[in-house]
Amino acid sequence: MVRSHVKQFLDSASVTRVIQVIAVLSLILAIVVGFRQYSLASCLQDYQDASSVSTTARAEAAAEDRKADEADRQADADDRVALKALVDALAAGDQAAMRAAIPSLAATYKRTDEARMKTAQTRKDNEKKRRENPVPPPPSLQCS
Repeated sequence: MVRSHVKQFLDSASVTRVIQVIAVLSLILAIVVGFRQYSLASCLQDYQDASSVSTTARAEAAAEDRKADEADRQADADDRVALKALVDALAAGDQAAMRAAIPSLAATYKRTDEARMKTAQTRKDNEKKRRENPVPPPPSLQCS
């Protein structure tokens, strides 16, 4: 008897309609979830692309900065060597060595100034690269 009531209830139009509504809602929900997943994947890909461009540009700028720093250190070392040669010549009272050391020191200072101007320009250019290639905001802020 209970079985027949359950069978009659499950065979009713109302239950059929409820099952159809649930099926349609499930289909709509699956489409919405699929679209959201696609949107999230697309957003994450856009973030990855932007991050890659930014990281590459910033790494190149950092490498150029390191080269500029090395050029500065080398210019400082050259200055010290040229200045030491002049001081040694002065201390020894060697007129010929002093006459040779002064133009050498002047030329070294000129090269140092040129190297520092080039380094300053390199740093300025690299700061511009960094401004033009900012680190993108994290996906947690962009992809919602």
